Amino acid sequence: MTNETEEPTVESIERRKVTWQSEIARLDHTWQTEISRLEKSAEAHYSMDEKMHHETNIHMATMIEKLGTIEEVVLAWNNIKGFTTVMHSIAGVLKWAVGIGAAIGTIWWSIKGGGLK
Repeated sequence: MTNETEEPTVESIERRKVTWQSEIARLDHTWQTEISRLEKSAEAHYSMDEKMHHETNIHMATMIEKLGTIEEVVLAWNNIKGFTTVMHSIAGVLKWAVGIGAAIGTIWWSIKGGGLK
């Protein structure tokens, strides 16, 4: 390069022009390469998202097939709840019957003169 105090000559101006043109070309190439790399990366990322989305849809469809429809699942749950409610009711009646039986037995024992002799 030339010194700032020197007067520019045609040759120095041409050298600077060539230097700047080559620098611009280098930067342009760098930017084009980086843009291309980013575009390919974005395409790969988009492709991966699409693949994952597709696999998720297949997985959900498989799960729905295995579980059946929502109505079937709710019906099965209600049947389970109904069964446990009936079982709790029967257990309650049996506890009540045992309590009544124990009370009657205690009264009967007292009337018959039960106890230790």
